[in-house]
Amino acid sequence: MFAVGAADETGILRAVAIVGRPVARHLDDGTTLEVTRTASDGTRNANSLLYGASWRAAKALGYRRLITFTQEGESGPPCAARAGT
Repeated sequence: MFAVGAADETGILRAVAIVGRPVARHLDDGTTLEVTRTASDGTRNANSLLYGASWRAAKALGYRRLITFTQEGESGPPCAARAGT
């Protein structure tokens, strides 16, 4: 659906997020999007910034929920993070 990026004050891209329709069919209800991938160079708080920007963009497009999952072995929260109601 869309991608967002985080750049530093010099304009260097430090992190990106890809947002699309949910991978799981039962979550693909037309009102939900999923952050399917993020990547960063380790810049502090970059992922939090991306998740916030992704949620604001999803809301602006009329979506009511944004989800993401952390795979076992990756750093981050141990369970699915959900925004919205």
